Amino acid sequence: MSKEHEIIMTVNKGKELASSKSTRKNDQRTITQNLEKIQKGWDRLKKETMERNTRLQTCQEHCRKYDKARETFLKWLSSAEDKLEALKLTSFKKIDIDKQLKEMNIFKNDLWRHTNEYESTRSLGETFLAACDKDKQGVTAELRDMKARWEVLNNAVLAKVQDLEDASARLNEFNDNIRDVKNALNRCEDRLASADDTKDPKLLQKIKAIAEEAAKLERPLDTVKGQGDGLCKVAQECECESDHIKETVDDLLDRYDVLRARLDDRGSDLEAAQRGMAQFNEQLKNVSGDLGNLEDEFNGMKPIGRDIPTVKSQIREIENFMDKLHDKRADLEAAATTAEELIRANLATDARGMKSQLENLGKQLARLDDKSKQRETELHKMLEKLESFYELYRATDEEINDLVSKEKSFGKGIGGDVESIRAQQAQFKEFRANFVEAVGKEVDECNKTGQGLIQTAPNGVSTSGIEKDLEKLNDKWNALKEKVHLVLILQKPIIEELPLYILLTNFFVFFFKFSDQRPRAETGRCPTQFWEVPRSSRGLEQVVE
Repeated sequence: MSKEHEIIMTVNKGKELASSKSTRKNDQRTITQNLEKIQKGWDRLKKETMERNTRLQTCQEHCRKYDKARETFLKWLSSAEDKLEALKLTSFKKIDIDKQLKEMNIFKNDLWRHTNEYESTRSLGETFLAACDKDKQGVTAELRDMKARWEVLNNAVLAKVQDLEDASARLNEFNDNIRDVKNALNRCEDRLASADDTKDPKLLQKIKAIAEEAAKLERPLDTVKGQGDGLCKVAQECECESDHIKETVDDLLDRYDVLRARLDDRGSDLEAAQRGMAQFNEQLKNVSGDLGNLEDEFNGMKPIGRDIPTVKSQIREIENFMDKLHDKRADLEAAATTAEELIRANLATDARGMKSQLENLGKQLARLDDKSKQRETELHKMLEKLESFYELYRATDEEINDLVSKEKSFGKGIGGDVESIRAQQAQFKEFRANFVEAVGKEVDECNKTGQGLIQTAPNGVSTSGIEKDLEKLNDKWNALKEKVHLVLILQKPIIEELPLYILLTNFFVFFFKFSDQRPRAETGRCPTQFWEVPRSSRGLEQVVE
């Protein structure tokens, strides 16, 4: 533009020459044409120069604005990147994560507030590039780098916020599960601690209920363990401390293991106690039932018999009964041993009641033992009495049989002379005094003993055997006495009437034979009741007649 004055002067000089009269017309046209070319060239140059100057000024202005905005934005962007780098998670505790999440949200809001600044800077850069004709690579690279850094920063902030929100949510869920498991463990531990009343008959059911509730914690514990492992892995990736998570999970697992071990031990002890109590109760039930049956059996025993086979059978019966009592005593002692073990182990629900039951059964057993011993003694005494009676009975019966044999020797006939008759009479008196009267005492003693056994027999006890034996003995003895009595009558002095006496004696011999063959029940009277032997010969004649 500094040449414009010269160009103007040249154009003006040319115009003067062209308008000068001294200049030829051809020169004038040439000068005019040259002036037009110069003017057009200048105008075009001037226009282009003005336009270029305008563009340069505009580009310079855009450059200035872009540089200013870029410098301010990049300064903030660098500080934001540094701040994001500094906002590094160092703890995986819920409170620290929430705190950093709050800071990241503030940072994110600040980032969003600078979005317009970024867009403005990018727009100024693009405007500056549009105003440039060449050498755009540097600005383009700056804009590309700024965009990349901006997007990386945005994505990093969003990702970090999302990671923190996810971690916070996972920690919330983890802490909620931890709290639920802790509450459940506390309930089980409190219920187990309160279940210390060993006298509670439903304690085993309570322990089993607690064990069932504790078993339901296995799945929540597995969930908590899995969550804890996942959180520890994330914390490790974030280079954060996660020992508190592992310690929390391990503490719950240890508490659970201790709880299950205590429940198993307590359940095993209570099951053993229950089995012991069940065994004890079953022993008591069996002993009580058996003693009741034995008492019924004893009460059902028949009164002591009055014959030797029956009494011996009853002795065997009472001996078997006493053997059963001995077995029940052993069972009762075993039950007492079980009770002592349960009481010593503090597993008895009612020690006083157990001792009372054992004491009552012991008394019942002692009563049955006393009764059985008393009956055994009475049976042996009765057996001795019966054996003594039948020993006396057999001896008496043998002596009666011996007397009958001897009496027959006197009944063969009376001598035919007075001396023979007197000798027979003396001999028979001696027989009667030495043998018959002695045997009579034995018969009386046998009758007395037998009647004593009969009269002392309880109701329902058969005495027919003793009665028949006594009747048989008495019949044999009475028959002997009748024969002896008749022999005495026949042996009276009948010397003066010997023929008639002999005849009468033969008559009586015939009469005895006849009377022995006829049942006594036909007359109901002794044969001697029909006859009275006269003391004189006249009487004998009357009898014969």
